[in-house]
Amino acid sequence: MIYKRGKTGIYWYEFMWKGKRVRESTNQRNNRVARQMEAARKTQFAKGEVGIEIVGPGPTFVDYADNWLNGHAKTNCKYSTWKSYQSVIENHLKPLFGSRRIDEITRKDVERLITKKLRRENAARSTVRNIIAPLREMLNHAVDDDELAISINPANRVGRYFRNVNAKKTRLNVNALTKPEISRLIDAATRFGFRVITESGV
Repeated sequence: MIYKRGKTGIYWYEFMWKGKRVRESTNQRNNRVARQMEAARKTQFAKGEVGIEIVGPGPTFVDYADNWLNGHAKTNCKYSTWKSYQSVIENHLKPLFGSRRIDEITRKDVERLITKKLRRENAARSTVRNIIAPLREMLNHAVDDDELAISINPANRVGRYFRNVNAKKTRLNVNALTKPEISRLIDAATRFGFRVITESGV
């Protein structure tokens, strides 16, 4: 599999070999060349010319979140932003992802999070966006981490999940009156002294 990591535009390849995951940078921005390099690397493995570099499992969400929050975020964010991220991670994200590995989080997980907050907990959309913000920033950092096998950020471009959830909205069904019902309404209004003006002006 060929993919780009982060904002560098550099292609990486990742494939399984004898039950082990191999992930390496091509240092190339050309997709065709990168694919050729991936094929050549697989040939080397097939001929037994190289050993397999094992990519270990990623850290748990709790561990990675703590390290990111108290390292990168605390150093690079405003204090108010950092405190907001800290609150969101402790109160919303850790209870949900807990001991899950950081590289196991999928777009489906993010969709479920948004749906749960909007539909079940009836949270405002702005509140849910504030919950997604630190998750997106943290996973962007994880994508750029060479020690992790994360090729895409599942919390990026999630606007359609907000549109798919009709939060805090109910549809009002309006049934038009039938002709007999309109006649009875006019008769009742006339008896009470109301002047009824129809389309003809009478």
